[in-house]
Amino acid sequence: MSRSIDDIYLSISHMLVKGIETPFSEAVLEVELHALAMKLSGGYLLQNGNEPASFRFIKEHKKILMNDIVELHLKTDLDEKSRWNRLNYNLQSDGQYKVEFEWDQALADEIEYIRTQIA
Repeated sequence: MSRSIDDIYLSISHMLVKGIETPFSEAVLEVELHALAMKLSGGYLLQNGNEPASFRFIKEHKKILMNDIVELHLKTDLDEKSRWNRLNYNLQSDGQYKVEFEWDQALADEIEYIRTQIA
C-alpha cells in the first residue's frame, strides 16, 4: 500500500513526539540525506522555557523515522527542480508542522569527493 505525502508527514510527527520525554512547545528535526547515509539532528523546546533538549528515540522509532524520510525523498525528489538533500521539519505542540527542503551543493560536492577517494 502506497502512502500519501501527508501520511508520511503525520508519521514523522508521531515519531518525533515519541522521542520527546516532556511537554514541549516546538520541535525541530534537521536531516542531511545522501545516497548511503542520513544524519538526524535537532531537538525540542520545553514548555516551561528551559534549555532545548535532544530527541531520545528508541531504536524501533528511529528506524521508522528514517524509513519515513527515505520514502518522502523517493516521492518528492523527482527532478532537478525538486531535488533536496537537507530537510528541516518544524513541529509545534498543537500538531501544526512546517517542512522545508533544500539542495546543498556543497554537501553534494563533499559526498562526491569522499566517494571518489574511497573508490
